[in-house]
Amino acid sequence: MTRRRSDPFARGALCQARPGVGFAQANQVVTILEQLPGARVRIAYGAVTDFTVPEATLRPLAPGARATDPETSHRAAQAQTPAKLTAGQRAALQALAVAGEGGLTDFELAERTDRKQTSIGVRRGELVKAGLVSATDVVRPSDTQSDAMVWRITDLGLSVWSDLRGAA
Repeated sequence: MTRRRSDPFARGALCQARPGVGFAQANQVVTILEQLPGARVRIAYGAVTDFTVPEATLRPLAPGARATDPETSHRAAQAQTPAKLTAGQRAALQALAVAGEGGLTDFELAERTDRKQTSIGVRRGELVKAGLVSATDVVRPSDTQSDAMVWRITDLGLSVWSDLRGAA
């Protein structure tokens, strides 16, 4: 069976665990590593880097916008389909992979990806929820000289980035 590109269970897709599944907390964000026969998928989340579950135990991560976001953000969220990492998420993941152990602040991430700090910060936040990026104990001055948190790609993030590069 051929799956469409927008398949919510394609490699690299972000999904949420349904309530009561027993392997993760309800709404825990997981990353699809591989589709398997019999409507099953290999997933990773948090410290769990390889776990096989039925697709029925997951639901696509619904794109959304905060109640305080402008109408354009709500329209953009509704237009998204659950699929692989978005271009912004991939750009953030790549920049953090290249940065390595040193990590990046959202300001540095914006500079390296040629995106606005507020926009790339949202994408980075989505990657944090998926367990692909984590905060460090390090802060660096931003361009305004205020302290900015440094973010680093996780081992899971490196694995997903490697898989996505190999699939490209």
